[in-house]
Amino acid sequence: MNLSFLQSGDTGVLTIGGEMGIEFASELKSGFADALEAVTRLDVDLADVTTASLCCLQLLCSAHRAAVQSGKRLAVRNISEGFTGSMDDAGFLRHVGCANCRDNDCLWLG
Repeated sequence: MNLSFLQSGDTGVLTIGGEMGIEFASELKSGFADALEAVTRLDVDLADVTTASLCCLQLLCSAHRAAVQSGKRLAVRNISEGFTGSMDDAGFLRHVGCANCRDNDCLWLG
C-alpha cells in the first residue's frame, strides 16, 4: 500500500494506492488520524487502490465517523474499480446512510 498526504490550508488529500490489506491497517489508521488532526476537510483519493480488505474498509468508515463527530468533513474521490469491487464483495454498499451521517454524506451510499 502507498499512502501520501498533501495539505493546503485547512484542506488535505490523503492518497492511497495498491492493496489496502490487513497488514497495512496500523499504517492506515495512523494516516487517517494524522490527516484528520491537521485539516478540517479531508479528501481520500482512491484512484490507485487495487483491493481493500474488510478491516481497511472498516477503518475508512471509522475515520469518517470520527470526522463527523468532530465537525470535520471526510469524502472519498476517484474511487477505483478495485475499491468498488471490494466494497461490493464485503456488502458495504448501502441505499441509506448510517445514523451518524449528515446531508447523505455516507461513504457507502451506492
